[in-house]
Amino acid sequence: MSNGKQVGVVKPGIVHVLPAFYLMLLAWIAFYLEWRSGASWGSYGLFPRSMEGLLGIVTMPVLHADLLHLVNNSIPLIVLGSLLRYFYKPLFVPIVLWSWLLTGILTWAIGREAYHIGASGLVYALASFLFFSGAWRRHRPLMAVSFFVVFAYGSMVWGLFPIEEQISWEGHLSGAIAGLLLAFAYRNIGPQAPKKEAVSDAMLDERGKYLEDEALRYPNPDELGRNYWEEHANKTQPVRIVYRFEPKSEKPPHSEEASEFHNDDS
Repeated sequence: MSNGKQVGVVKPGIVHVLPAFYLMLLAWIAFYLEWRSGASWGSYGLFPRSMEGLLGIVTMPVLHADLLHLVNNSIPLIVLGSLLRYFYKPLFVPIVLWSWLLTGILTWAIGREAYHIGASGLVYALASFLFFSGAWRRHRPLMAVSFFVVFAYGSMVWGLFPIEEQISWEGHLSGAIAGLLLAFAYRNIGPQAPKKEAVSDAMLDERGKYLEDEALRYPNPDELGRNYWEEHANKTQPVRIVYRFEPKSEKPPHSEEASEFHNDDS
């Protein structure tokens, strides 16, 4: 199902940043409340394959281990969220919600038995969606977004592998898979590349007939001869210029000029 919407020419502004900012503000509020309580809220995170850990599907993106962890997730989430809001305005809410839920569900299914916290899974989901969506839609502005994601956040690919034990690579991988699935599911919804007009056989036949009629309107001058064009020269018709080239007559080998030249030398 496609709604045929095109990417409109809209100036970027604060309105495109605010939704992502408010989204990240939830994590800052949670971090502040955790700091004020003096207790760790890590146990409210996602614990894979446990009934108690299901709560973490909702709470995982807003809980962070420390301030550095929160800042590192805030900047890319606001940048990627703003791009999503600007280029995929009608899809912003469903993509964010489904990314949130799918990332949590997949992490709950494949993660190690430990508490998983942080919004990095959501960051990976948005980056994956923006990259694959632009590639599938083949629309230049959206493809430019895909290139930007690769250029700015290409190093994120290393987070998909179990390199550092304390990092939830399962959450990163789950987010990337969620973004890929959503890009495929919504590939025909939202902004699309302009459709090229197909040239039908009927249009080609009509154009060919027009060119043939135009050619018949003006007879071939070689068939009618010079007299025809001289007789009809004063009639109201499009001007037609005919170039005729007469073969140059060759001078006799001993012309008058040649004789004078030889006489001057003698």
